[in-house]
Amino acid sequence: MVTSNADEALYATAVYSFRQNGAVVSETGIPASPPTTSARIFVDYRTGVVMPGSSGTVAVNTGVALANRGNGPAAITYTLRACRLRSRY
Repeated sequence: MVTSNADEALYATAVYSFRQNGAVVSETGIPASPPTTSARIFVDYRTGVVMPGSSGTVAVNTGVALANRGNGPAAITYTLRACRLRSRY
């Protein structure tokens, strides 16, 4: 369990690695966010994204992790909205 005074900032990073045949193929770090009761999160999910300067494509997926700091159950409400944005590439 992590405890903190209200005015203190928590610093942490989770690192996720994807391995194929014993080699790390992809790795990402996710910084911790301060405690909140309401937030907006941008979610990106696409397949076949062409990477600049590359001949291949990748899939883009957003991951979200939530932690309940309390002792009781947490209620989470979320709304997904479709948004069409023009790609920069």
